[in-house]
Amino acid sequence: MARRYSMTKRAQAIEGTRQRLMTAAMDLVMETGGANVPMTAIAERADVSVRTAYNHFASVDALLTAAMAAINEQFASLAPAPVTDHRSPEGALREFVRRWFQEMARQEDRLAALVMIRDAPELERALTTAREIRLERVRSVLAIAQESGRLRAPLDEAAAVAFVQTSYQSWVALVRQLGLSSEEAADLVSRSVAAFAFHHPSWPARR
Repeated sequence: MARRYSMTKRAQAIEGTRQRLMTAAMDLVMETGGANVPMTAIAERADVSVRTAYNHFASVDALLTAAMAAINEQFASLAPAPVTDHRSPEGALREFVRRWFQEMARQEDRLAALVMIRDAPELERALTTAREIRLERVRSVLAIAQESGRLRAPLDEAAAVAFVQTSYQSWVALVRQLGLSSEEAADLVSRSVAAFAFHHPSWPARR
């Protein structure tokens, strides 16, 4: 029992250090406007030695990629809700966009930092994965409407519209620039997608 407890504490300490390093890197990227940030500065901000930082991440690029991969895992877990007697395709769409935008708000600081970075091939691949996850998720929720005969637009076109409107850039425009709440932004985006894609959309009342 004591050994298992020790291993658990060690795993928690390792994860805590990784999180401090990722947070430090994001903060420094925001402060420098996306300029190259050395591992020495990241280690100093995270209050660890440079050697410790390199023990966790082989390079700054690897560190930033790990941060994006962790974000991708959170978004990938947001599967669309099923259509039931109590949830229409429109309701399933809104519920999905609402949860997606909630996660975007939660990850805002890290996303804002990561999208500023250029010339980081590993990170770019992780960002590409993020876009692929978003497209797959919006297609799956719109496929629910297609299966129930409610989709009037071709699935690819409907997914393209939803893909654009659920991007981080769209969220920033609606929430940070226009002052909507994430809930209001999700409602607006869902209505817009439904108006384009659905036959006679019947919109559920907001909760």
